[in-house]
Amino acid sequence: MDTLDDYCRDWTEQIQAAYDKSGNRHGWRLLYSPKEVLDGAEVAFIGLNPAGSPPRDTAYFTVERGSAFVEERWEKSNQQSTQEEAKERFPEGEAPLQKQVCALFRKLHVNSAPVKPECVLAGNLIPFHEPKWSNVQDRRSAIQFGEKMWKSMLLRAQPRLVIGMGKDVLCPLRRIFKARIPQSVLVNWGNIRGHRVRLAGGGLLVVLPHLSRFSIIDRPESADALRDLFGEYWRG
Repeated sequence: MDTLDDYCRDWTEQIQAAYDKSGNRHGWRLLYSPKEVLDGAEVAFIGLNPAGSPPRDTAYFTVERGSAFVEERWEKSNQQSTQEEAKERFPEGEAPLQKQVCALFRKLHVNSAPVKPECVLAGNLIPFHEPKWSNVQDRRSAIQFGEKMWKSMLLRAQPRLVIGMGKDVLCPLRRIFKARIPQSVLVNWGNIRGHRVRLAGGGLLVVLPHLSRFSIIDRPESADALRDLFGEYWRG
């Protein structure tokens, strides 16, 4: 197996090459956690692609310490500004999505141990930064690249619990794991559902609705559904 530094360097080069070829022009970022999680993480958390309005040509393979869900100040997406103006930002870890994800981690446990955000293999299936998924160029090729990359990273890290966020990651993650048809669970928010499927070797894949739109983690009406989805990993 490659050393961790060699592995990260190789994938940084591959992401940059795919980004340059893709036609996207708002930069990229991959992991929301330190690179060390690639050498062993009990939990993985995978969104679709980084949104918001980053400066052009930014490239981040990983964060140096902690977790982006805890340490970073994220923009208030309803603010309008020019590129020269700094958008208004939430305090560290206080953006609604950050709070939902951290609340999720607090309610999980693996081997009776709480899940620490900085120990989660967290990132996006597609690293290309665009305000909306519909803005990503050549989405089919982007998904194919993301599946190849995450198959490699998940094989290296070997998490027992894999969490996807948003319905668009369900099929790519099923293909990565060659997983059977998942069980769907209504989360008591209209007809919105989560999905779960047991993986070969005893792992579990859970795909949640996008937590920026459906704030279900601390919602009493969704508690039973979350318990059904996560099973033995849920401590509520």
